[in-house]
Amino acid sequence: MNRVRKPIKAVEGGVKHHAKLRSHVPGRLRIRLSPESRKQAVLGHLKKQLSAEKSVHDVVLNHTTGSVKIVYDHRQLEKEGMLKVLEDLGVVMITLVAEEEGGGGDSASFAGAIEDLTARLSGFFGSGIELKTIVPLAFLGLGLWAIARNGLRFDRMPGWLFLWVAYDMYTKLHTSRS
Repeated sequence: MNRVRKPIKAVEGGVKHHAKLRSHVPGRLRIRLSPESRKQAVLGHLKKQLSAEKSVHDVVLNHTTGSVKIVYDHRQLEKEGMLKVLEDLGVVMITLVAEEEGGGGDSASFAGAIEDLTARLSGFFGSGIELKTIVPLAFLGLGLWAIARNGLRFDRMPGWLFLWVAYDMYTKLHTSRS
């Protein structure tokens, strides 16, 4: 359903601005610009150009966080089309990103990484590799090996810790995200 769009003016000087896709549901897309791109002029230009798009209903900016929420007509423009509009404006999406500033240990992002790696390896090998099961089983095997070799020692990395990590990882990877 993508329509032919009129050319839009990129950010001045052809400068590229990096952003992370924070959320998407059909008709609403939220991105967060990198700190270097959170200038008033850049955000103002993005809002002006996006608002000029016929399929865009609303653009909400947060200058402090660099968040840009775009409400659009998903019947006229799909997610990929909206991302192409942003690309035309000089906004480059970062697809492989580090954890959020100050964050860490987020089980949802770990599960997402495991799912992404599973899809890539399955495509590469042409078979159904299920890392959501293989990775915890590897920790289980490592724990059993450590206990068999060293007993329940506490002066080194104890085997029971690997068993707990295997259990914890399995339960987090096999939640309702399936």
